[in-house]
Amino acid sequence: MASMYEQDIKDFREELSLLRNKGLMKGLEREEEDIKAGRVTVCKNIDEMQNFWTR
Repeated sequence: MASMYEQDIKDFREELSLLRNKGLMKGLEREEEDIKAGRVTVCKNIDEMQNFWTR
């Protein structure tokens, strides 16, 4: 039981550190805006994804 509690505390601290990262949070907000605006690319497999990133 103690290790489960310790893991919960560790997870909570990690989440707090992510939420405090202003650059990360701003990037996530931009990503949400892009998705809502339809600025997305759908890749059906890994090859399509690799082609997208190398163009």
